[in-house]
Amino acid sequence: MKLKDKPVKNYKMLETARKLRRSMTPQERKLWYVFLKDYPVKIYKQRIIESYVVDFYCAKAKLVIELDGPIHMHEDPLLHDAKRDERLRAYGLEVFRISNHDIEVSFSTVCSLLDTVIQCRICEPVQKRLSQTAKPAISSDITLSADSSESPGSPVAPPLGELAQRSCD
Repeated sequence: MKLKDKPVKNYKMLETARKLRRSMTPQERKLWYVFLKDYPVKIYKQRIIESYVVDFYCAKAKLVIELDGPIHMHEDPLLHDAKRDERLRAYGLEVFRISNHDIEVSFSTVCSLLDTVIQCRICEPVQKRLSQTAKPAISSDITLSADSSESPGSPVAPPLGELAQRSCD
């Protein structure tokens, strides 16, 4: 079920979102202040989508970033998360879940992976538009493979990690 392109905002949730912004978990604070706050693409914290407040949201990449603590490992929260994720995907959003443990133990890896996924999701619509408008008889000046031996000096996109590649599919 595909909904509108732009997620709906329930303004009744505004006070809840404000409270959550003021009382972020240590892991949310670390991810926000060390990495996401000054990221080159606008990312919102504690953003309202319908009646849900997501931890972080990048509209340009259509990406929701959720940090999961121990509470998310129990059955009821898992069912709630699955229902919520399905609803968010109906807007064409990708939900990227990160455990608090990964933030604490592998922070630089998490940041690198997030960067790859965001860049991949931002470039995907551009690549789709280019493929729809490109004429087969015209060759492109931009090489999208990691093998630069074919055309030295041409811009080359870096290879994507497996998770980032799946995010683009």
